Parts: sequence; C-alpha cells; structure tokens
Amino acid sequence: DSTAILDEDHGQNLCGLGNLATGTGCTGIWFESNGAVNCTDNMTSACTGCKEIITCEAQQDGCHDDYRELATSIAASEGNQEFIVCPDTHFALQTQDQPLSIWSSRITIKCGKEGMNTNNCTISGGNVQLSINGSVTGVRIEGMTFIGSNESSIAALGDEKSDVTVHDCSFRGHTGRGVILVYNPTNNTFMSRRFLQSNNLPDRHDENAMRLMIDLCKFENNSVQVSCVGNLGGTVETFRSEFTGNNGEVGAIMSVFESNLSVVESCFIANTGNTSGSILVQEGSRMLEQTGNFGAENVVQFGDCTDIL
Repeated sequence: DSTAILDEDHGQNLCGLGNLATGTGCTGIWFESNGAVNCTDNMTSACTGCKEIITCEAQQDGCHDDYRELATSIAASEGNQEFIVCPDTHFALQTQDQPLSIWSSRITIKCGKEGMNTNNCTISGGNVQLSINGSVTGVRIEGMTFIGSNESSIAALGDEKSDVTVHDCSFRGHTGRGVILVYNPTNNTFMSRRFLQSNNLPDRHDENAMRLMIDLCKFENNSVQVSCVGNLGGTVETFRSEFTGNNGEVGAIMSVFESNLSVVESCFIANTGNTSGSILVQEGSRMLEQTGNFGAENVVQFGDCTDIL
C-alpha cells in the first residue's frame, strides 16, 4: 500500500508480551510502505518502521507468564494478594536472576487458578528461586514445580512469627546447600547468602526461625550438601509428602538448633545420607509427631540408621 497510518484513537488499550520477530526485531506493529507521506514522525525512511505495543502486566484472565514482571510485582506487594502463574509456563532462570522475594503477609503464588501441580508451572535454574523474608504470615505456594537450583530452591528466612505453606509442589534436580532451608539470618542478607554458599552450618542464632508446612509435595533426585529440607531452628510440619532418590548429609530432613519437627503420612524411598538415610533430629530438637510414615531402601554411609536418627 502507498500509505501506512495507525489511527491512534482506535488503537488504544493494546498490549502484548512474549512476541518475537526474528527478521525486523519489531514485536509491536511493523509498518511497510513504498514512499507515501502520511506516516508518523517516528517511522524510518520510506515510511517503514515499528510502533511498539506496551507490555501487558497479565494475560490469560489475569495470570502471569513473564518472570521479571512477576518478581517485581511480588516484591512490591503490600500483602493480601494472589499471584497466579499461567498454566504451562516455564521460567528458566540465569544465575544473575533474583528470586521471587516475598516481604509481605498473606501472599499466595499458585499454578493456575486451581493451584494444582498438573497445571505445569515450572521454575528452573538460578541460585535461589524463591525467598520468604522478614516477619510475614499466611504465605502459600501452591502447585509449582521447582527444578535445578544451585544454592536453594526456597530460602525460608522469616522470623519465628512467620509461616509459609507449600502445597502440591514438586522439587527435583537441585544441588547446593538444600532444597528448602528454614533459617533466620536476623534479616542480614549477607549472612544468609554466605550460609547458602558455604560448606558448613552457620552459627546458632538466639532468634528462632519460621514455621514451614509441607503438604502433598514430592522431592525427587536432589543431590545437596545438607538435606532436602533443612530445619535450622524453626518448625517444620510435613504431611502426605514423598522423598525419593535424594542424597545429602541427611537424605531427606535435617532438624537442628532446637527446632521442632512433625512428619505425618509421608514416604521415604531410596534416599542416601552420610549421617542418616532419612531424618536426623539433633539433640535439643524435638520430634513432635511421627505417625503413618513409610520407608524403604534408604541408605546411610556412616552408621546404621536409615530411618530417624
């Protein structure tokens, strides 16, 4: 055509996200023309050019499929907010990417409207994939799949008044210190990062750590330094969950620093540990409940306890 004109009055409320253009590089509206004069000022010579479309904050009925936008929104949230990740979304993190960081109470991150693992929302790679910080309550993570972090998938760094529920989530292929670590760094981010990257346990703090509830989750084929779940001075309650083929200092759950632990109706299969094949409860820590659990083929490298030490 000899002219290329966008009627701005009828081009409002357009938004886009995730579009690609390998040829022109234009992810918005590409104008092509053969030299007409009715073109906007920002067009290039011969009346050819790109008009960008603003980025949509959410798609698919209010769900999120852009990681940076989601991370920014969660970090800025004042609480009482639900963040739905679009079904079949895969966030592939690089080492420089920041985790999804929760700083306010009553925040829920869920896969699809139902918060179900079968909706196929995954976060893979990165150092830490999600962190809970400060003093927050009523936090929920539902239906997410976490794969292959280098330090810790979830760093539960809240104080003793904080709590988080992780429901119907799966964790596999993680390395580093642990898969989920419950630890109170007294709001010192340098100390928490040093702990995540070191080969030793941190010093015991006077402040207790937060409460973590794990329900209907799967931990599979993780190879970590400490344990799949490292409870360092907090309270961990595990219900209806499966630990299969994991290895670390402790195969599945380590509870130290006068922490509290409950394990109910959970399965421990073919885990390997140096100290215990399944669970270690350090002297001074408490096993509050242990009922209806099953274990088989767990291995310990030094000693003879394949179950709960």
